[in-house]
Amino acid sequence: MKRISFTCLLFLYCILSFSQYKISSSIADNENNMLAGATVLLYQQADSSAFLKGTTSDASGKFEFSNLQNSCYQLRFIFIGYENF
Repeated sequence: MKRISFTCLLFLYCILSFSQYKISSSIADNENNMLAGATVLLYQQADSSAFLKGTTSDASGKFEFSNLQNSCYQLRFIFIGYENF
């Protein structure tokens, strides 16, 4: 089973915008193939069972969460045929 690589293939950044935060990035596998339609789940870092939002990556593997508060979050990625990360 393939594994989604966080350190090499996922670039995550937060941008301050009108006192709201946004997390946007793209998701790819170990061979740098962009993963279109991957499920991306956002959880509160302090309580990893506290689901906040979910989305899917677009055709080029990009995803975005907007209107976030200044906090620590945990992302989880799910894609058929790949190990969850």
